[in-house]
Amino acid sequence: SVLSAYHQQRLQEAVAYFRLEAYFVRLVGLNDYRAHSKVENGRRWLRELPHDSREVLLIGDTLHDVEVAREMGVDCVLLTGGHQNSDRLRASGVTCFNTLHAIAEYVLNENF
Repeated sequence: SVLSAYHQQRLQEAVAYFRLEAYFVRLVGLNDYRAHSKVENGRRWLRELPHDSREVLLIGDTLHDVEVAREMGVDCVLLTGGHQNSDRLRASGVTCFNTLHAIAEYVLNENF
């Protein structure tokens, strides 16, 4: 799934542009820039998932993503090279990776 602060329509357009629709069961964006927060949307989606929160990993690229994961009660890892400086991300204490491939290896090796 994708949980994003992007407007829902723009999120869908971005995922379609890169032809990634088949990789996600749901795209969760904001329907209104003043409406529900990313945390609220994440909690709502978590309640709908057929998984326990211990089985969910939020992959983010900002310190806000760490906050969202904590509020949702799920684990989080961060991808460097995104919106925030990697030193700031590492200072959060959350495990950080330089590539999506490294995150996949982390998950597949059952570190999560």
